[in-house]
Amino acid sequence: MHKKILCVVASLLITLTIGQNALADPNLDAQKSSAQGNYKQGQDALSAANKKASDIEAKMESLDNQIQQGLAKVSTINNQIGSKQTEIDNDQKTMEKAQADIKSEQDLYNKRMKVMYTQGGTGYLEVLLDSKGIGDFISKVDIIKQITKNDNKTISALNDRTKEVKQKKDAVESEKQTLVSLKVDAQKQVDSTNAQKAAQAPLIAAAKASENSAQQLSDSAKAQIADIDKKVTALKVAQDASAASAKSTASAASVTSVNRGGNGVTGNISSDAIVTYAASFRGVNYVWGGTTPSGFDCSGFVQYVYAHFGVSLPRTSQDQFKVGTPVDRANLQVGDLVFFHDDGSGPGHVGMYIGGGAMINAPHTGDVVKIAPVGSNGYCGARRVR
Repeated sequence: MHKKILCVVASLLITLTIGQNALADPNLDAQKSSAQGNYKQGQDALSAANKKASDIEAKMESLDNQIQQGLAKVSTINNQIGSKQTEIDNDQKTMEKAQADIKSEQDLYNKRMKVMYTQGGTGYLEVLLDSKGIGDFISKVDIIKQITKNDNKTISALNDRTKEVKQKKDAVESEKQTLVSLKVDAQKQVDSTNAQKAAQAPLIAAAKASENSAQQLSDSAKAQIADIDKKVTALKVAQDASAASAKSTASAASVTSVNRGGNGVTGNISSDAIVTYAASFRGVNYVWGGTTPSGFDCSGFVQYVYAHFGVSLPRTSQDQFKVGTPVDRANLQVGDLVFFHDDGSGPGHVGMYIGGGAMINAPHTGDVVKIAPVGSNGYCGARRVR
């Protein structure tokens, strides 16, 4: 943008200082006026297209963050469901063991009764009739009562335990179903956000096409202006001092613009090893969830770069904002992580400071790893993690 503004100013300076005599041919004057009008039209269209594309890209970045949060929620619920299933499985085993114990006790009781009735006697009655006196009789009655009581008590306790475990299992099953329902809702939200993101793809493509069209119009008009200026120069036999000065100023402004680069920041980038390594990935496509040179998202990029130097960082920008040491913006150093938010809810984007008011980052869907001004829009803090 600086280059474009300087070029327009330079063109106006030359026009004013050359004077009316230089435009000796009225046709050249009219042609230049028309070309300048086309150039302004192209610049206005380009500015509008840039803003539209930027707005769509910001929305897509916000959707990316929502998707990441939604998937994290689904993952958490999955873990909770797994824990509940483990509880259910354990309760099932406990219940099966209790039922086996009941069967064992019942079998033992039945065997005891069978022996009493099949070994030539009449069961408890025979035992009682064989008693030697009233004391022995009473003693045997008490023993039989105690055996029966113990059998019934054991079976009753096992039945109670079985009921208790079943109630717990049913409760855990209910909790699991609640979690499954929550997971379905969370996944629906993720799917809906993905659909919204997909709907933005043709819009960003159209905005980029508008940018290209406006840029072509602007470049064509600019080329026409340059061609007309050459013709004007050929007609001008002698330039006065003010015209020469204006041309010199325009040339210096143009050189300054080129040296500064298209992102509006100084090109004097630190040779620090971390930044040098990070810069080697310029041009790698942004891929949401990407953590390798085949495609990076913002947090995946800085995580990958620092991992190369043995520094382990969390996966998301939100968690990366919690590590290291806070740094004031005035004290930023090369390699510090700089964070931004898009909705005031916390850090949703991260880049790496490289000095000179610039950072290197993986911006958003449709873009690549590149150097950009740190700026102040959405800036929410910095951390030193070395």
